[in-house]
Amino acid sequence: MTTWAQVGRTAPPGREAFAEVDTQGVVEAKSVQRTWLTPQPPSSLNKPASLEDVWLILNYACDARCKLCHIDGLSTKLKPVDVVFAQMREGRRQSVGGRIGFSGGEPTLRHDLPDIFVEAKRLGFKRIHLYTHGRKFADRDYAERLVRAGLTSAQISMHGASAESNNEFMGYDGTMETWQGIANLASLGVSMVVNTVLNKSNVDELKQIYLQTLPFAPAVVEYRVTYPIIQRAALRNSDSLVSLEQGIDRLDELFAMATTVPIGTELFPICLLKSNVESSVEWRFRNQADFMIDAEHSDSARIQAAECFGCAHHEYCTGLQSRYVRQFGAPRIRPRPLEQATCRLPATAQ
Repeated sequence: MTTWAQVGRTAPPGREAFAEVDTQGVVEAKSVQRTWLTPQPPSSLNKPASLEDVWLILNYACDARCKLCHIDGLSTKLKPVDVVFAQMREGRRQSVGGRIGFSGGEPTLRHDLPDIFVEAKRLGFKRIHLYTHGRKFADRDYAERLVRAGLTSAQISMHGASAESNNEFMGYDGTMETWQGIANLASLGVSMVVNTVLNKSNVDELKQIYLQTLPFAPAVVEYRVTYPIIQRAALRNSDSLVSLEQGIDRLDELFAMATTVPIGTELFPICLLKSNVESSVEWRFRNQADFMIDAEHSDSARIQAAECFGCAHHEYCTGLQSRYVRQFGAPRIRPRPLEQATCRLPATAQ
């Protein structure tokens, strides 16, 4: 019988606890470093010695109403720009990679976003990445302004193959604007990941969405399918979730047709992916210790089985969300021995 341990918020601020378990239960408690940048003096941060990537949440405000949004209901206030600049300075001091990502909410709601990019460049960040729904980039002048300010790459949300399905999920009519924004950024030399959050309305549309990204290669460097974080709006609308097994079956079909745009996944337990799928994936694992995020960003507890701690991918795998297990039950895990590790880091946008 598989025994599961839950990741919880039992550790001091800035650290996140987890427990290793065996068939007899919890045997050893550990903690793993996390850096949380909140509006406080940098001296009070509990931080690692250095960071490869820096990730700043600029605001939680958003003009979309995505059905499975995991930050829905958080503050709609924009983070003061002086706080943003202070966090950027602290992040640059710690950073060894010179890369920074900005997310929300929707960061393009900020009128000072170009100024933030200019400051990031002044601080020495060589790569400036943006997480966005992309609608505002349909305005060519706006796209050019942000590229001049320093934008080098972006992750763009696209959650349906048709305007109807995408707009139904995101709560607004903006699909054509997003595709025009992708076209504008591609023509300006910005590399992009197009990201789809898996749900019932698009589980049978992944192949069609993927085909729509192909005309924008090589600027679109990855099509990514992400499993939802089950909290806030996603918890309220949990009837829109699909099981990991169903999603992985569709991913298998998707990988079989991969061509010029690489395909990636996020928040899918690695061992559940089929072997012929794994060999096709260019993985980019997100070690959370490499990012700076606000403490209120996530409360989604995760669990791992005893077998997970002997898996070749344990260091990188996100495990299972406890809320997923409550809704769908625990899938049968298949830990991979070290000699079967085939994951590699792609030279792509974040």
